[in-house]
Amino acid sequence: HSQITQVVRELRKTSYKPQMSLIGARDLLCVNGQFNGYRGNQLNTLCKKSREAGKGPNACVFYKNTGESCEPNGFRWQAHDIEDLYELGMKLKVCPYYLQKNRLPKSDLILMPYNYVIDEKIRENLKLDFENSIIILDEAHNIKCICEEAASFEVHLGLLNGCLQELGNLIGALELKAGQEDYHFKSNVHGILEIM
Repeated sequence: HSQITQVVRELRKTSYKPQMSLIGARDLLCVNGQFNGYRGNQLNTLCKKSREAGKGPNACVFYKNTGESCEPNGFRWQAHDIEDLYELGMKLKVCPYYLQKNRLPKSDLILMPYNYVIDEKIRENLKLDFENSIIILDEAHNIKCICEEAASFEVHLGLLNGCLQELGNLIGALELKAGQEDYHFKSNVHGILEIM
């Protein structure tokens, strides 16, 4: 995120003072000390549980203080980098991650990683609409790799083996249900098993 820090630093030097959002990973913006050391899916799961806890003892006070506001607890609209957001979130007891999501619809300028622009699921999750927007890609020579990553997925051999086993179990159960007399069904089942 050194490029974002540089952009924010240069933006502060100008007379242009847009309502800006900086969208980053929850890993970088979570200020809840209970979740220190957690990353990725584990952090997302803990965050979701603490948001759903409402007013209970496991509720996230930072999220609660943020609510749907764009300026909770005096958190002003200014050009902030990730470190600024984190420090202010701690100081003002506000969740920088959800604050930035709240600000998206009203932002004049949004800074985010490539994959947030390219990955359809991320755009849907953030409710990003780029209609009538100008998109500037810094270091655009990296875009090919990001597109390849967004359009790719990995399937591990163990998962495939598990799927094959489940299909075999299902076919066995269907064979029993159809009975031994249904020759057409049995030949189709054996054809499927041969393909597997």
